[in-house]
Amino acid sequence: MDFNEWCTCNNPIKVIGHNCKAFDLDFINKKNIFYHLTNNTLNNNIIDTLALARELKKNNLIQVDNCKQETLARYFNIDYDAH
Repeated sequence: MDFNEWCTCNNPIKVIGHNCKAFDLDFINKKNIFYHLTNNTLNNNIIDTLALARELKKNNLIQVDNCKQETLARYFNIDYDAH
């Protein structure tokens, strides 16, 4: 199964990522259109961890200076090596 097949199958979660709604999703959809890979665009069932982190910060559920991946990784004590 290739990436597009996986994304368009009956998987309830299509994409999980940090800032994926503003960047990754647009990038994937543009490449799909350019290469005629699928008629479906990925636009639902997305978990954007940036939006989640901002909501947690706003409600004082996490205490961080910003919601960058690196900052959140430190806060949650996660080994982080960008992409």
